[in-house]
Amino acid sequence: MGRARAMKAWELLKLLVFLGSGGSFCYAQNTFPSSGPVGIGATTPVHRVSQALQLAQSVSFDSWRPYKNADRLIQVGMNKGQIIAIAGQPDYSESYYQGGEGRRTWISDWYYVRTGFNAETTLLKFVGETLVSITITPTQ
Repeated sequence: MGRARAMKAWELLKLLVFLGSGGSFCYAQNTFPSSGPVGIGATTPVHRVSQALQLAQSVSFDSWRPYKNADRLIQVGMNKGQIIAIAGQPDYSESYYQGGEGRRTWISDWYYVRTGFNAETTLLKFVGETLVSITITPTQ
């Protein structure tokens, strides 16, 4: 069950990156000749991609200023009620159990999405009712 939830989260992240990039995925692959010169000055044809998709790098923080209330601060260790009072309801959320038999932990992932200039997605991860991590991923 945990693997299915992880796949859902990955699919959501891919969708958010897709939407944030203007909706055009581009993939590129390096191709090298089996013999001969490679690199600058080589006669190998150059494949150009008009809009290459740059993979976003996630950054983890101990605090975050919510998009709707930037004069307040969300910090690791806060509970869900405090965060809703400051940041409002998340744009998307999911909850699941993680761990083996007898040691299952209730995990909640809350996603806050900012669009437009400097678009990004913030993931707040809870164990039980307590915020344990904040991850911010640019979507453009």
